Amino acid sequence: MIPTRRFGRRAKGLVLSALTAAVASVGVLTTTAPAEAATYYNVCGQRITSQVFKAYGDTNEYFLPQEGGFETSRLNGWVASNAGIVSGNSPFYLTGNRYDSRSLKLNAGGSVTSEVICVVPGEDSIRFAYRSPGVSGATVRVDISVLSALGTASAAYTLTDTGAGWKVSPRLAIPNKVDYTGAQSLKIKFTATGTSAAWQVDEVFVDPWRTV
Repeated sequence: MIPTRRFGRRAKGLVLSALTAAVASVGVLTTTAPAEAATYYNVCGQRITSQVFKAYGDTNEYFLPQEGGFETSRLNGWVASNAGIVSGNSPFYLTGNRYDSRSLKLNAGGSVTSEVICVVPGEDSIRFAYRSPGVSGATVRVDISVLSALGTASAAYTLTDTGAGWKVSPRLAIPNKVDYTGAQSLKIKFTATGTSAAWQVDEVFVDPWRTV
């Protein structure tokens, strides 16, 4: 039975405070996504969360935005350039669904921008799975931007290639421009940069810390 409210623990600080971060290789997860899913509501609507990254020492709870698992045949609401959905899921199956079978491929210079995601105070970071090509100098840039009545804010992160294969990203901070409505509009953009190599991205999650 799914509880109507659950309060996760907040990890102390974000893994990344700088605008650029290199990512160390992470081993393959051998279990499915954690159980104990929780549901709650805020001004952005319903959230269904779970401790997706518990196996990596992160006990915060995360929710999957619409199309964040890249399981549809088309990028509904997302804008792609030289990128698209391909066969082959991340081996972590962070959604908990072993039938997941697709991911996002970014060809050299390719990019994809998410649809608008509504977030509230404390929904402060994202994590995802990605596959690096194993090519020296290959990078993927992650641009995170928000918009509200208070204006715009953005942050940029660069993940470097530390060897071919699937990995789990660190937590990447979402800027804060929440206005009087209690919300802001978030967009996430992934761009394959650095060389002519392609990257894959899968299972993009948002971390919601919430209070009573």
